[in-house]
Amino acid sequence: MSTAATGAERDRVAWSELLGHVETTLASAREVDVTGYDPIDDLQRRGRWWSHRFESDLLTEVVAFGVALADVELRTWRADDPVVATRAFEDRRFLFSDRLVHWVVPLTFVVNGTETIRRALLDMGDRLRPAALLTGDEGIHPPGEDSFGPLDVDLRVDLGEPQRWIRLADSHPGTARLWRDLGLRAGR
Repeated sequence: MSTAATGAERDRVAWSELLGHVETTLASAREVDVTGYDPIDDLQRRGRWWSHRFESDLLTEVVAFGVALADVELRTWRADDPVVATRAFEDRRFLFSDRLVHWVVPLTFVVNGTETIRRALLDMGDRLRPAALLTGDEGIHPPGEDSFGPLDVDLRVDLGEPQRWIRLADSHPGTARLWRDLGLRAGR
């Protein structure tokens, strides 16, 4: 089996396990309840290429789509179809970075029994590296914004102490930019 197929198989298992945990502890979670952003139009756009239509913006449905993308990636690597496999990987990576990690991790700090989900997302983030902390911020976000949007719009969950996010940024380089930005927001 190729290295790519091995990685896809590992990711398929990780996404499936994540879905199981989400179904038992965060089944009704929605991005809009944490960030204020309604992602349904973006989700429909992402699903269109795969002929998938989202019935809702529930976390379970978003993660289930990630599982399906991991399935496609694994099958197409095994079938020696790198074009579709790479597309499935890229779409799953962008789904993770744009529609999951930034709001689910903060939610896991306010919902009991979700530590496993947090660890799974942070581990995925360290592999996928969607929000690494690069040198400098110029050109990364428009003026007055950070990874979460306008600085004058608060998230709808309690961020807790800035140290929480600083520790997370230090220990998870793949998503460090997100946690650095939350540390700054929590300190305001």
